[in-house]
Amino acid sequence: RAGGAEVLLEAMRRSLQSLTTVRTGQLLASLTAKHKKGDQLSVLCGPDDTKRPTTARGARNRKKRKKARPITNNELGYVLELGTARIPARHWMQQAAEAAEEEIHAAEEAALQKILDEKGL
Repeated sequence: RAGGAEVLLEAMRRSLQSLTTVRTGQLLASLTAKHKKGDQLSVLCGPDDTKRPTTARGARNRKKRKKARPITNNELGYVLELGTARIPARHWMQQAAEAAEEEIHAAEEAALQKILDEKGL
C-alpha cells in the first residue's frame, strides 16, 4: 500500500475511536485500503457484503428489527459521515483527512521518492 493510505487509515481509526458511538469496534476493524483500477487507491469500510449484527433494543423495536436488513459497514461509515434525517453528521472521515493532511503529503512524497530512487531517476 502507498504510504499516504496507511497514514490516512490510522487517522480515520483515531477519528472513529474519538466518537462516543463506538460499541463493537466492527467498523473500526473493517477499515482497509484497496487498489482499484490502475494506480488508484481507495479507502473502504470493509467489503460491501459485511453485515453488522442486528440488535433488538426495547420491546417496540423487536418486531421491526427482525424484518430489517442488517446495515453494512460501508453504509454505517456513510451514515456517520453524512448523517440522515434523524442522525447528525459526524464528518469523521473529513476530520481525519484534514487532521493528517501534512502527514499524508509527507508519506506520499517519501513513497514517490523511493520509487524514483529505485528507477535511478
